[in-house]
Amino acid sequence: MNDKATIKLNGREYEFSPGETVLDVAARHDIYIPTLCHDPRLDPVGACRTCLVEIDGWGRLAPACATPAAAGMEILSENERIDRHRKTLLALYMTDHPSDLERAERGAPNELLQMAGDYQAPLDWGYMESKRPAQPDDRNPYVLFDPDLCILCGRCVRYCDEIEGVTAITLAGRASETTISTVDGLSLMDTSCELCGGCIDVCPTGAMGEKMPLLRGENHRRTVQLPAWAADRLVACRWTGRPGVALPGENQR
Repeated sequence: MNDKATIKLNGREYEFSPGETVLDVAARHDIYIPTLCHDPRLDPVGACRTCLVEIDGWGRLAPACATPAAAGMEILSENERIDRHRKTLLALYMTDHPSDLERAERGAPNELLQMAGDYQAPLDWGYMESKRPAQPDDRNPYVLFDPDLCILCGRCVRYCDEIEGVTAITLAGRASETTISTVDGLSLMDTSCELCGGCIDVCPTGAMGEKMPLLRGENHRRTVQLPAWAADRLVACRWTGRPGVALPGENQR
């Protein structure tokens, strides 16, 4: 007798194990739900709001990464309401984010730029300069922080805290001036930073980059491992012309 609990996701039933989130179940079955702040090594926080899904009986959309699966849940990861939310959210992100490929993707692939193109986020909402301060005088020779590319997903801060356990960087400031910083704005060389490069590796937009190649003008691109569901969905990105992935339901957008 199989008495394992199930949820219904996009009309199909899937078993789940205790402790799994909606995103965990979706990922295990190759169902794509977009994320920017999520990393399976880190505790989920639901900060970026790109993974919101609709759960029957819930008044608000819920973050798939931070919502535990519960028996009997009926969930939709794609519909008109969710699509409208994603387009609006990504358009807001892009109002203070560079959209030029040469500016926005000098090093690692910019997942926000790719996602905005995939979901056809509108670009006519105006542009404002980012108020997030940088630390241009930081004498550390390895890590370069570009505040214009930062979306405050917190992946770098959480990695530094939860994986490395050194808490060298933190979210500092308030409102539109919130940024990634160190205690008292010290150089990384004067903190507990171990210069492991983990903050660079987990950053989804390239806001954290390798300092020496970037200052030399080198353009080092990082290889991205595609999930199994993406193998037969490779297309050219509408914005950049680079290879990208056609999302489920793409032709209906």
